[in-house]
Amino acid sequence: MLMGSISIKVIRNTIFNSIGRFWSLLVTLLLTPYVVSKLGVERFGVWSLILVIVSYFGLLDLGTGAAFVKYISEHKTKGEEKAINEVVTTGFVFFTFLAIMVLVPFWLWGGSLLNLLRIPSALLEEARFVLGVAFITLCLSNTFSVFQALILGLQRMEATNAIVIITSLPRIGGTFLVLQLGYGLKGLILNEAAVSLLAALLLLIVSFRLLPTLQLRPAFFKVRSLRQLLSYGSKVQVSRLAELASSQADKLLLGYFLGVRPVAFYELGYKIVYTGKVLPRILTSAIMPAASQLATQEDIEALRELYYRASKYLALASAPITAFLISSAPLVMSTWMGPGYQISALVIQSLALGHLVHLLTGVGTMIARGIGKPEVETRYTLLLLVMNTVLSVGLIAKIGFLGALVATPLSLIVSSSYFIASFHRLLSIPLSRFLAQAYMKPLLGSLFLALPLFVVNWLSYPGLQRQGSLIGLGVLTLEGLLFLASYLLFIWKANYLDPLDKEIFSLAKESLSLAYERLD
Repeated sequence: MLMGSISIKVIRNTIFNSIGRFWSLLVTLLLTPYVVSKLGVERFGVWSLILVIVSYFGLLDLGTGAAFVKYISEHKTKGEEKAINEVVTTGFVFFTFLAIMVLVPFWLWGGSLLNLLRIPSALLEEARFVLGVAFITLCLSNTFSVFQALILGLQRMEATNAIVIITSLPRIGGTFLVLQLGYGLKGLILNEAAVSLLAALLLLIVSFRLLPTLQLRPAFFKVRSLRQLLSYGSKVQVSRLAELASSQADKLLLGYFLGVRPVAFYELGYKIVYTGKVLPRILTSAIMPAASQLATQEDIEALRELYYRASKYLALASAPITAFLISSAPLVMSTWMGPGYQISALVIQSLALGHLVHLLTGVGTMIARGIGKPEVETRYTLLLLVMNTVLSVGLIAKIGFLGALVATPLSLIVSSSYFIASFHRLLSIPLSRFLAQAYMKPLLGSLFLALPLFVVNWLSYPGLQRQGSLIGLGVLTLEGLLFLASYLLFIWKANYLDPLDKEIFSLAKESLSLAYERLD
């Protein structure tokens, strides 16, 4: 049974991750309308494209981020503090050397990447500056990410999320200041660079406080450790590339074929889908180090139990969020951004289902990484990468904006279904029974409730749109509360939660109280 210390750690860390992620999403959602209003749609499209380019260069860490968490967690379980020093030192040296090697070439020639996109000539100089500073910031973040991995490997998520909340305050203040003073994109990226530097310093300080025996010495650099990290990371790297392809490549292709304005509308719709996806995904954020610990202890039954319970809770949270977003997408966009963003609502409705199926692989991928079997994830993400790239290029070139809204969800559904089947073979879990027990009731309940809500919103949307954002927010809030109450009633009547689930929720309640006391 998934109880005892492992259960408590997973629950505690999930709660702290929830606090940090929810705060970050709230900040992003509240800032975005202000940023768009100050930058304009075209500049916001440029900003979105640059963030996509930088996210691809984030792959320069060669997938070692997940490897750090896995091996630090293993060494901590075994009490091997010297091995932790070797992993951290090796990673820090590697990232520092990598930053030096790539920084100058990128600064000299990286701006040529922008020539492939239809960025207006009046914005090119500004875009080149932003891209250069963004890349320097990425190198800094990568170098200090080893300390974040250390904290995660120690399963002290409250520390990393405290840093997220602390650094969000200067990010918010700086964003308002630079845009109000008219510094535009240049001011935004310089603000991001300053915040990243602050985060790096905090990660360094917290790491040494949590692990007093931590040392960074040349003698701890080990080629053996680097090979181990790169061997594991190379398998995860394909997965990260496919993740980017499913979430970011469409923006680059839209920029290449159609220009920056469609990118802005796509990005706004995707932000809502991403928000709906990230909130349930928090439930998987503490799975990997816990799975690594169970694998080290060779407790297969506990791994299966971890997978089943976490998958239930993931479906329980993600199905109603997805259904509500699809049925209320036009009202969500008009309330958030105002009139004129109907095409972004279509983005929400088109992408949400594909990302729901993709989200349901989250527990399995984290366990696969934790038990040292990332190749299971690699195979499915290769399928996603190839399928999404081929379909996106062909469909966007042929039918324009709508092509992106077909290619990505179709690729996500097919590849994710393949992974779920493969992972069940790995852990010898009967697939059909699992789907019926873990997924069926939340999915059916959400669909049943979403259909009438979709009809009501479709009929009332024209009138509500004219009433303004405040009325729209009130209607959305009322709809959301009614939807949630009806959904919870359905789950209760369907006997979806068993006695062990209720015991775990009781532990979660206790952990939440402790979390509140720590934050108070």
